[in-house]
Amino acid sequence: MESIQLVQPNSTHLLQVTEQEQGSRLDMFITGRFPAYSRSFFQKIIESEHVSVNGRMVAKQGVSLKNNDVVSVFFPGEPKKTYHPIHTPLEVKVLFEHEHFLIIEKPAGLNVHRPATQSTEISLVDWLLHHYETIATVGYNDRPGIVHRLDKDTSGIMIIARTKYAHAYFARQFNERTITKTYLAVVQGHPQSTGEVDAAIARHPHNRKKMMAVTQTTSTRSLGTIRQAHSAYRVVDYFSQHSLVEVKPRTGRTHQIRVHLAHLGHHIVGDKLYGSASALINRQALHAHALAFSFGDQFYEFKSELPNDIKNLLEQAKKITR
Repeated sequence: MESIQLVQPNSTHLLQVTEQEQGSRLDMFITGRFPAYSRSFFQKIIESEHVSVNGRMVAKQGVSLKNNDVVSVFFPGEPKKTYHPIHTPLEVKVLFEHEHFLIIEKPAGLNVHRPATQSTEISLVDWLLHHYETIATVGYNDRPGIVHRLDKDTSGIMIIARTKYAHAYFARQFNERTITKTYLAVVQGHPQSTGEVDAAIARHPHNRKKMMAVTQTTSTRSLGTIRQAHSAYRVVDYFSQHSLVEVKPRTGRTHQIRVHLAHLGHHIVGDKLYGSASALINRQALHAHALAFSFGDQFYEFKSELPNDIKNLLEQAKKITR
């Protein structure tokens, strides 16, 4: 198995910028020196003021570095994670257990982690810490074991890291887009049988809970960070007023599939944020159906069948006539 070097918590590392590295962004420079960690990990480290350049603390990840700059990086320790006690079943299913990772099914209606620090809402992280205590020291303080996420009302399959090795490994694989993710969605109307959506995504300037597709005609004056996003899809089945669509996102932006399908003019059934509520289902009809990846020298592929509420939706869709 490939070696991934992790550093000791509560340790400081001094790095000197070479002539070849001058002009690099701070976050990308540090990530290049510590490839076992993701860029987002170091962005959090920088924002927490654990990085200095030439002795001066820096809180902006995009600082441009000069030749011979000295960068100091402090890796903070790992405070004990606490979780809310679980008194009712959460219907989380474990599909596969490996010594380094879990494959689980998340039900709709469950947040992956707390939406805010002071939130008392039960999350998937609470369930993980209740059933797998050793995950407490894996990954970020507020989301141990988590290497990717699903929206609260999206159901389906997820990878959970059980070890620091796996957390670093999968974070890098997601960053390099070598993990194949497949979703199933029921949408309004009839998209073309196959297609690709290449539309960048940014946070909506007037509704902070919402994202938006950015095209060549979009005014970007009031937008923040704009991220490239790409999704490929094919229609699995057409119904009178709906379609069952398989989507493979090539990138992993917030709300990407929901935004891209709405951008096509075919919002996901039940998606109140990007479309409208539906009498056929009480949440967006989006399910993370499959994951495929390599770990060590072995290839893994897992599938999660559609949950009952989406199956019922499809049965109702078959009965609807024009």
